[in-house]
Amino acid sequence: MALTYSSFQTFEDVVKHYENTKPIKEKELGTSRNVRPIGDRARKWETIQKISRNCYAITGGHERGNELFPYWGNMEYDEDLGKYVHVTHGAKLEDYAPIVWRKRKDGTVTVTINNVTGIHYSISHYSMLYRHTPKGILFVHNGSGKQYIRLLNSGTNPDYRCPFSKPQANDYYLAKNKTVPRAEWVKHKDSDAKWYTWQRPTDDNSALTFIQRSIGVWEHDGISGRSLPKGPKVNKELKAKFKPAVDKLFEWGMTMTPLLPLEFEYNREKINEMHHYFCGREGLDNWSAWKPEWAREVLKDENHPYRLNFWIMFAASTHDGWYLNQTYTIKEVQTKDDLRKIRARYNSFMNNNAGFMNKGE
Repeated sequence: MALTYSSFQTFEDVVKHYENTKPIKEKELGTSRNVRPIGDRARKWETIQKISRNCYAITGGHERGNELFPYWGNMEYDEDLGKYVHVTHGAKLEDYAPIVWRKRKDGTVTVTINNVTGIHYSISHYSMLYRHTPKGILFVHNGSGKQYIRLLNSGTNPDYRCPFSKPQANDYYLAKNKTVPRAEWVKHKDSDAKWYTWQRPTDDNSALTFIQRSIGVWEHDGISGRSLPKGPKVNKELKAKFKPAVDKLFEWGMTMTPLLPLEFEYNREKINEMHHYFCGREGLDNWSAWKPEWAREVLKDENHPYRLNFWIMFAASTHDGWYLNQTYTIKEVQTKDDLRKIRARYNSFMNNNAGFMNKGE
């Protein structure tokens, strides 16, 4: 299965590619589903789909609204059929597909680019953006956790055409999409599970739309997209109130650590035990998101029954290596530099888990 690339220059190129691509003949359904791959036919989930005569979507498969290769997350049990079925909740593919070409009534051609929907990272989605953006547009991601779109209309920087380079001054921030169909939002709106709390039913304007001025020359429409969010900052006033308690826990924990049998299964057992305690006490699902007030509760009470478990949650985060080969420097602190590094990790752990960070926008 080859990873293919395209660099369409015009809307007509997109239409021609769609019309010249024969639908895949599937074993049981034949060509009835009209599956037209954007490239390698062995990767049939990567498709070009006709929304209307003036709108085409390039998809990586399993986006919301994709009826050919449905989104994995929305499945419900159908009593009549006796099995789980995909539910679209009214999602439209053009709101979620990586790349959407449109031709307006006045002949103007636009391309809309969507990031992933949610708070996760998607290699397949980003691969589609990297491989199939139009001529003159580049998808940029450099490992910072943020993604950008770069217009190649001008620029002499040697990194200008590198998708892994640092963001340039004229790059456009491509925010992750947090908009889901209202029916899906209603279903999950009362959940505090972290994989649902980000959802919203109204358009968050995360997608970027560009207007084609000539072949390879694009211009941002001036209204789509969101500004680059401000980074998180430490709430120094709040943190200062807990500093004595934070210091005491660190001193106590470092004294206890050499006696602890830190290893994967032991750590997981102790962490789950604590999480289930807090969730059960508040009537929450066992895998609900961690709440900062739980950490503060432990900090305030030196005799808290899950003080050790909380420390283990931190100690477990300091490991090096994978699974059964994990090692813990925290158990063998020998130099001031070792202690400094552990303390820095502890500081970061507390900032995040005790809610000392203002997360910004």
